[in-house]
Amino acid sequence: MSKMKKMSENPIDPESRILEAANKVFLKHGVDGATMLQIADEAGISRTSLHYYFRNKSRLFEKVLETIQSKFIPALSKIIDADVPVFSKIEMFVNKYIELIIDNPMIPGFLLIEMQRDAEWVINLYRAKNLNFEGLHQQIAKEVEEGIIKPFKLEDLFANLMGMSLFPLLSKPIFMEFFFDHKEKEFYDFMISRKQGIIAVIENWLKPSPC
Repeated sequence: MSKMKKMSENPIDPESRILEAANKVFLKHGVDGATMLQIADEAGISRTSLHYYFRNKSRLFEKVLETIQSKFIPALSKIIDADVPVFSKIEMFVNKYIELIIDNPMIPGFLLIEMQRDAEWVINLYRAKNLNFEGLHQQIAKEVEEGIIKPFKLEDLFANLMGMSLFPLLSKPIFMEFFFDHKEKEFYDFMISRKQGIIAVIENWLKPSPC
């Protein structure tokens, strides 16, 4: 089938089709291994047409990331604003975030590189969504006062959640070599199983010490 015929049979607008194709190619080959030609072929367009919409692979992946995060950040906002205890919010966040990075495993590595190269656009991506942490701060203070949780810093919670969630994926080659015999399914089953483990560690950390 020619690229022109493939394009004519696909009702999705060209940019959306490119982003969908890029996501598939990034998932299959990784950000470093993917090429603009592979993405163009997957989208059913010429490489020239692809460069018309996106000048380079880095900008294309930024757009893919923005699209993914645009779905996650509203979900995060709902978790922050939900009328449930802090422990429940932590559980909701862990489940949602692990699902996100399992479905999009190229994100952590790319973000790590981008935060070293040019952190501003990543920070602006989150800042633009106007996440409101004031209510969460107030809720935490109230539950600390009531003895439900012990005092903690929000940055410590963020560091613990991110570290336990992201480290296995960033270290995937080591896990695959020494623990899972290069079996993808076993590795991702392991990632899913970590949800409850992470939640348990955080909850034990936040529980007040017995009097």
